[in-house]
Amino acid sequence: MDMSTNGTSAASTMKMKEYQMWFYWGDETLILAKGWTTTSGGPYFASLVALFAMAFVNQLLDRLVSRNSPLKQFFRRHKVGTSSCKWTIFPNKYLSFLARLFLGTVFLIRVSLAYLLMLAAMSFNGGVFIAIVLGFTAGYFVFRTDIHGGGQVL
Repeated sequence: MDMSTNGTSAASTMKMKEYQMWFYWGDETLILAKGWTTTSGGPYFASLVALFAMAFVNQLLDRLVSRNSPLKQFFRRHKVGTSSCKWTIFPNKYLSFLARLFLGTVFLIRVSLAYLLMLAAMSFNGGVFIAIVLGFTAGYFVFRTDIHGGGQVL
């Protein structure tokens, strides 16, 4: 073992950040990276609002790429990608290549956002976790509850 001049090991002199592996409460937290840390109530509350909004928008994006999406209905209504359209690459009765490319990009953004929210929840801060779950729940209530009953919620 390499000892320094004062008798301590090199490993013990290194300042290593230990991450929480259990849920805790407090406004001092590291959310996704070293650049997104909070040390007081104001930035912590702003971070919770941002995470809530990200989860809410994730549900909107999920609705846009769902089976009976308003975007897909728009593309079908305006006959984008029908057989009269010669520039489609893949044969598809309803959607053109550009429409599917757009929906695929929305899906890419939605999945990336969902994984970032999962990583943020792994900060194990109780407030962060609750803000994310409430954002998903509010987004589901606003954007997704109408698709289960043919326009009626219940």
